Amino acid sequence: MVRKEWYEKRKKRLWKMYWEGNDGTDILRPNGFREYPDEIYDLFLSLVNHDGRVLDLGCGNGLMLRHLITRSRYRLIPYGVDFIEESIGVYQK
Repeated sequence: MVRKEWYEKRKKRLWKMYWEGNDGTDILRPNGFREYPDEIYDLFLSLVNHDGRVLDLGCGNGLMLRHLITRSRYRLIPYGVDFIEESIGVYQK
């Protein structure tokens, strides 16, 4: 399968899994969790040891980035990339 076909097939499958029937009120579903993953996100938070930029590839709705920014004692500048457009911008408030 060529790269573009693989990409489009995966994007469609992930969109269906996270967004089909989701009106945006289920904040955890686009990240694939049933409950807020404090332990997982805190593990990443423990690796942050200075001010700087944070890049999350496949960021979904940015929930982990928000966790890092709001709970870190350091000044972090978040950057997130995701190929499912509905995930980006839903929870940027």
